[in-house]
Amino acid sequence: MISYQLGWSFETYLRDRVAGTDDPTTGGRELLVHPTLVYSPGHGLVFFGLVSLPVWRDFRDPVA
Repeated sequence: MISYQLGWSFETYLRDRVAGTDDPTTGGRELLVHPTLVYSPGHGLVFFGLVSLPVWRDFRDPVA
């Protein structure tokens, strides 16, 4: 069996806490797509190949 799949995820990253306070240059959000290839030669054996590609990002640190 060979199967091609496409998934997506929306991830939210909270701010880091440094010395008890939030670091204002951390945290953010991003949208990812995950093209996936699934291969099964049989006998209960399954192989997955997956990559995560960013489609949209909004991080608080402009360098990231």
